[in-house]
Amino acid sequence: MILAHLLFAVGTGIYAIFLNFKDAPRYVRDCIGGSIDGNVIKTCQNGATLVRVMAVVLFLFAWILEICESNS
Repeated sequence: MILAHLLFAVGTGIYAIFLNFKDAPRYVRDCIGGSIDGNVIKTCQNGATLVRVMAVVLFLFAWILEICESNS
């Protein structure tokens, strides 16, 4: 049962990360909202990068925790 949960978690996590990377340009474009200010553009781009990195880190952490617990 724990293996099925781990496989489901990995599958849904991979899908969520894929969507996050795929939709990032749209998030940045919506954040910028037509602004020509360099600071706004840079902040939106940095924010999108931060969200992508945090998603990967959090999913990896959760998967590692699940793998460690399944070996106990």
